[in-house]
Order: sequence, then C-alpha cells, then structure tokens
Amino acid sequence: YISDDPAASVFKNYLRFYVPNGSKLISATGNSGEVGTGSEFGVSYFDTYFELRPREELAITVTYQLPAGLLNKNYTLLVQKQPGAPAIHYEVSASNKIKSFTLDSKILTLAAAYYRLAFDSKLKPGKNYIPASGKVFDDKELVSLVDASLDFWLTEGRFNEQFEKKLTKTTGLRYAATVNSGSSANLLAFYALTSPVLGKRAVKKGDEVIGAATCFPTTLNPIIQFGCKPVLIDVSLPTYNVRAKDVIAAITKKTKVVFLAHTLGNPYEVEEVATFCKKRGIWLIEDCCDALGAIYREKKVGTFGDLMTLSFYPAHQITCGEGGAVLTNSAALNKIVRSYRDWGRDCWCAPGKENTCGKRFDWQLGELPRGYDHKYIYSHIGFNLKMTDMQAAVGLAQLGKLRRFVGKRRENHRMLSKGLAKFEKYFILPQATPGSVPSWFGYALTIRDNAPFARRELLEYLESNNIGTRLLFGGNIIRQPAYKDVKKLVNSNVVMNQTFWIGCYPAIDRNCVDYIVSVFEKFLAKYR
Repeated sequence: YISDDPAASVFKNYLRFYVPNGSKLISATGNSGEVGTGSEFGVSYFDTYFELRPREELAITVTYQLPAGLLNKNYTLLVQKQPGAPAIHYEVSASNKIKSFTLDSKILTLAAAYYRLAFDSKLKPGKNYIPASGKVFDDKELVSLVDASLDFWLTEGRFNEQFEKKLTKTTGLRYAATVNSGSSANLLAFYALTSPVLGKRAVKKGDEVIGAATCFPTTLNPIIQFGCKPVLIDVSLPTYNVRAKDVIAAITKKTKVVFLAHTLGNPYEVEEVATFCKKRGIWLIEDCCDALGAIYREKKVGTFGDLMTLSFYPAHQITCGEGGAVLTNSAALNKIVRSYRDWGRDCWCAPGKENTCGKRFDWQLGELPRGYDHKYIYSHIGFNLKMTDMQAAVGLAQLGKLRRFVGKRRENHRMLSKGLAKFEKYFILPQATPGSVPSWFGYALTIRDNAPFARRELLEYLESNNIGTRLLFGGNIIRQPAYKDVKKLVNSNVVMNQTFWIGCYPAIDRNCVDYIVSVFEKFLAKYR
C-alpha cells in the first residue's frame, strides 16, 4: 500500500484467486482470516480479505487441492486485483507440492483445528492467574511450527532464512544472525568485538566496558567472562535507565565498549551516547532484548549502535520459545558474529550447502596446508549457538504481529498508569524517556520511602489474588552473590529493595487491567 500520508487510513480489500473448477481450499495464511469461495466463468475462486497500512508489506499464502484429473496437467492460475485498489505491487509465486495435497495439508488443517480446541481462550481476571509476561499466539504459529517439523530439517533451514530476512526489514538493519537465546545474542555481540580481525579496535582483556548496575545478568556476564573490567553506572528513576551524561562522565582512555539495555522496553538516551561513542571510537552494543519496536527520537532502537541484540523468550515482544538474534549494518561484524556462532569456522556456507565461495579446496590459512577444506578451517575460538528451523517458524509467524503486540503493550501500560495514578503518594510510577516511544516490556512500580507497607507484603497480596509480579531483574547486580563492587549506587539499591513490575503483555485486556487496579485499591484501602 503506497502512501506517504501519515494520516492515511487502513486499506481494506481482497485478492481473488481463480483456480481450476473443483479445486478445494485447504488454507489461507497472512490474510485477515476471512476467506470467500465461489465460482464464475466456469472456474472456482477464493477471495482472501486483508488490511494494509501505509508502507506495509503483506504476504498471503493460499493452499488448495486440485481435482484428481489435473494432478499431472498444466493449468493457469489468475490473481485479480479488485477495482478501486490503490497502488500496490504484487508478486505471485506458485509451488507444486503434490505430496502435500493429500497428507501434509490435512495435518496442517488439523493443527489449526487443534489450536481452537486446546488454546483459544482468554484470561479471566479473578479466576485465572495473570502472569507478568507470557506468550500470545494463534493457529498461525502452530501451523507454521508443524509445517517446519514435517520437513524434519532440525537445524537452520527455509524458515530461518525467511525469519532473518524479515528481521532486517523490521529493524531497518542490513544483517541478522539468529541464535538460540537472547543471552547468547549478548555473548556473541560482545565476543565479536574481541576478534583479531578488528586489529587495534579489538577488545582485549583488561579493557573497560560501561554498563548499568540495574541489569539482567547476561548483559554483564560476557564482559566478566572475557576478562574485561565492567564500569557500572547507577540508573535514574522513574525511567530505570542510565543517563547519557553519566555514561559520558564514566568514559576513560581505557573504555572500549558501552553495553547497555533499554530497560523494560523504555529507551535510554541512546542517540546522545552513540554520538559520543562514535567521536571517541568506542563500540556501542544496544541490548534491545526487552525493546523490539521501541523508538527514540524518531529512530528505531538498535539502529544507533554497532550491534543490536534481541531475545525471543516467551516473555518478550515476540517469541520463538527460546531464541535471539544479533543484528548490524556492518558486513564485517556480521561475518565475525556468524563465525563465533558457528563453532568459530571461517566458512560462511549455510547448513546443507557447500562451496559458496567457489574455492572450497583452494584456501591456505594459518599453518594449514593449501587446499584444506574451508568448511573445517576455524578463524575464531567460537561456540555453537544456532537457532533451529522450528523455532524460526514460530518467530516468523510472530513477527507479522509485532505492530499489534507492541500497540497492545502501550495501551495496557497507559491504562495501568491511568488506573494507578491515584496511588502516586505510595508509588513512583514509570515514565518514558523524553523523546522516546517505548515498547513496554512490563509496568514498573517503586514503593516510596514513606509508604506504610513493605514490598513483600504487597507482592504476597497481589500473588494471592492471581496477579503475577517480578522484581526488576538483578536489582543492584553488584549485591548479588556472584558479583561484588565497592561503589555506592543509590538508585540501584532503591530498585533492589523497593521496585517490582507487573504485566502489560498483549493477553491482558481492559478487564484484566480493571481487576489489577481493584486489587491495588483493596490492598491500599487500609492505609488511607
């Protein structure tokens, strides 16, 4: 749908697929869910209804079964754009999978039916537990997962290739490498910067890396595991992020990397940090595991730094079950990331492919003899962190819903703020960083110093009323048993002792929000 008008309305229409008479519709995916069937001019047709927003792309897949007499004959497929449709570019491709018409398609149809029987239900506030986070999916994810399993291609495959391409379009970055978790994404992003290929810019043991004291451990762990010195900065309330001026003040001649997360989907002042890092030749890793879809100063988060990391754990904006990704605009960094991900090998062939470079047996690297198989030459001491195709199949279906998921998170966050505003004398309510449009991961509350109740008392009450709660990750991470430091980090200690968060993920609706607010009201009534 081509329109540069930001106020342009959603375009609603349908495509008509003319197929040989007697063809049977098996499934239609990518459309709104509504499909019409009929016959005219002596042929059958399927109408697939859809909605498009300006500058949006949509892929519709129609699977149908031919009449028995046409299985081995040529036929014509006609796709008609309906009158009144605006300028849309259509691409049509057809695949002839005769084997799938009999068994595979029935399996996929049954998978969709199974979803409706087993999973299609809403949260019932007061009866169901309202978790702080969770997966939201429909029959499309289940069908995609089953489809991938029927290939029995257990490592990277066709779904992963599509998923990586769609990730680049979604984020605006040129390269995406999927991995098996967000923690692995952080590990890979950091270790990529230690590659000898980077020469003088390579991170070395003992270099300083700036991070936040209030963080999830796997943003900090790679720094320690490699042997660098973490320089941890206090966060600011009520954004729960570090301030750009504090990051800049902490930078020394020994600083090689700034590695920060956008806390709970709320962007930090990343443009200011990125500008300073570029001037000083300092690497910037944006941990966007909680923030896919967030915007800062009209730019998507992840596009400011050298590397972007994502997590696809069920709690996040989209899920693959387990999974993550490292993204970049740098071809050199992308190659290094993929090398570390794939055992450290120098070869860049995808699984199941050979001789992409055209000279598989014509390399001479290190002290190996010339002609040593490039698939078994290793330029880094790497890992094995690849995503499976079945995970990618789920992620691919989820990614098409990102806009809706993020919008629902923002709506829920807004409703919670409105409902809990009357209790501000007890709580510090969360605020978006100025200039940002968050992709909220959760709704954070910090109990004020003068509140007449303790955090534990409130959390136990919420949990007993089926409202899930979470603390803000590691709190002040240096107070955890595995870490130590001597600095005073005032706000990080406040977070550790007084902050928690509740859910705003897409399965929560207005009824859930009203219930959550009512439970707070009941708890706080005795303190009025």
